[in-house]
Amino acid sequence: MGVVVSRELDIRGSRGMSPKNYPAVFNMIKSGFVAPRSLIGSELSLEEGADLLTRMDQFPGTGVAVITSF
Repeated sequence: MGVVVSRELDIRGSRGMSPKNYPAVFNMIKSGFVAPRSLIGSELSLEEGADLLTRMDQFPGTGVAVITSF
């Protein structure tokens, strides 16, 4: 990633899963087989999210932080 940053390169694409699989994933969520809510560690305001970005190197919690209020 150092080369990407230093040369100001753009990376485009999706990571992990092809969009053609999205319908199957959404069906698993809808049926309750997969529960993405369990991955959310905290819900933050936009201001709290900005503060958290400055502390990302400290790993201040578990789960994904989601900004839910602006």
